[in-house]
Amino acid sequence: MDEASNRHFRAPEDTEILNATTESSRDLASVRDRTLILKGILRRTRTLLDADMAYLSLNDLPSGETYIHVTDNVQTEAYRNIRMPLGTGVLGAVAAGGSTASTLDYLADPNMNHIPTIDQVVAAEGVKAIAGAPLRVGGRIVGALLVAHRTPASLPPAGERALEHMAAQAAIALEQTRRGSEITQLRALIGSTTTSNEGRTRELQAMLALDERLMGSMVASVNAEGVVAVLEEATGRPLGLFDPTGRHRFGSVTLTKSAFENWGVQSAINTSLHGAGAATGRHKGEVYTVVAVAAGKEHLATLVMNGTAGKEIALLERGSVFVSAALLFERTLVDANNRAQSTLMEDLLASRTEDQAQAVRARFVTFGLELRNDTAVLVILVDPPVRHSALATVQQRLRRGPMLVSTHIGHICVVTTSSGEALAREMDQILHQEGIRAVIGHATSTSGSISGIREAHDEASEVVTAAKELGWRRGFAELNDLGIAGIMLSHDSASTAARIVERSLGPVRDYDRAHRTELLGTLWSYLESGSSLQRTSSQLHIHQNTVRQRLERIDSLLGAQWRTPSRRIDVHFALRLWKLAPPTSKQGAVQGL
Repeated sequence: MDEASNRHFRAPEDTEILNATTESSRDLASVRDRTLILKGILRRTRTLLDADMAYLSLNDLPSGETYIHVTDNVQTEAYRNIRMPLGTGVLGAVAAGGSTASTLDYLADPNMNHIPTIDQVVAAEGVKAIAGAPLRVGGRIVGALLVAHRTPASLPPAGERALEHMAAQAAIALEQTRRGSEITQLRALIGSTTTSNEGRTRELQAMLALDERLMGSMVASVNAEGVVAVLEEATGRPLGLFDPTGRHRFGSVTLTKSAFENWGVQSAINTSLHGAGAATGRHKGEVYTVVAVAAGKEHLATLVMNGTAGKEIALLERGSVFVSAALLFERTLVDANNRAQSTLMEDLLASRTEDQAQAVRARFVTFGLELRNDTAVLVILVDPPVRHSALATVQQRLRRGPMLVSTHIGHICVVTTSSGEALAREMDQILHQEGIRAVIGHATSTSGSISGIREAHDEASEVVTAAKELGWRRGFAELNDLGIAGIMLSHDSASTAARIVERSLGPVRDYDRAHRTELLGTLWSYLESGSSLQRTSSQLHIHQNTVRQRLERIDSLLGAQWRTPSRRIDVHFALRLWKLAPPTSKQGAVQGL
């Protein structure tokens, strides 16, 4: 197929996603007919993505199928009545697998799990491209939201974000519909059967009342903090919201960050994340109930409540849907507010002609940046789940004059006329205080040109790459800090460094491990001090004879030829690789040198 002839699902602007989400939230708070709400969500989803059709399915777990429940602009009755086995096609895969999926041309896609009878229905409808996002309620996947084109089309990242936003809104509406139907059915039974139905009705009515409070908090100001506050009050238990790394965000501090590294807590979170709803975990003898908050395939946050949940389980699972919608809204709001900076950052690092450079230079002035000065560029690498939190932290807490701050191709980028080293140190401390581990590379352009800033960005990126290859999980550096070893690793891999260390220093390292000695550290100090026994002994606070004895032991392990000029360079380089590696990767050699 000619790729150039393919159309694309539309990539909506962040403001459009925000508007569609806000309109859906208002409907949820004011419109009683849930079918109208679902149709409104489908219509807005179609508009956002410029799709030919949209539809929503519900899972029927006893039959192992998901069936289309509501549609918008589907032409054939057969398509409207599709029942898809879970795990098949795009619809069944999304409804079962819990992650967003898409296909350029469904019938021609060999990677799809096809069913001949369904393929006939798809062909009759004229559908080519399909994309879908799962509907989650309390960690459980209850269905899917899909859009389709009648011509081949691909799904851009902005389209995927929009689909996940609208799926979160649809999940709320679906659960409200289900509860309303159950209340109606139970009311019909009251009086003719047992009084247990009355209790269940009261529970459902209380749940709908909670829905109204949660919806009200979102309409008033769509933020996760307000939703968590309402949910904590409703459960009557300490309840906290934590990001995927365990950093506390809102509510009560029910667990410490270190507790999230505990196997029992992680196991409970993973259980909830993979579709089991609320799960119970233990830490230091205490019991906790957790509900993973997710959107598509992404783990957004975790709700943690003290104790074992009974009737609170339904409240937690219900509330998690609202938390997911609020977190997505907050993220998109941040993205919209950052759009001017991110666009300028992209243009800055992509500009190649003089005309482009001059245009970027003029826009720089609006952020108070003058390119006549030295310009520092910092590349900040954090784990993807906390990238938005890290960006917000950097923007809110840095107070070092004019700067440009934005996400850029998997990392956070900062351009400033302040000192790069001082800023990197401050950012490292700030992020660490927030429980975020970051590797930061910095470089400075002195040319006062756009191309110079681009080169500084490339250099800072190389520093981060090298540091990650060396096993760093936190810290900051410039290229000079890593030296030749850093330059090599920015273009190579950690396995190469490990082989160099093994071949040049393996026997000494093994001896240190076996005897708890400090031969590698002594050798490092000796070569760094210009092979001076006096300076080495002074630096290590040991006698010169002790240094001499250790060097003789190294002679016996490596052979005396390591002292020759050519071999000495190899050994010194291997030592630098060893020294740059984090302590945990040195595996047993005594540190503190």
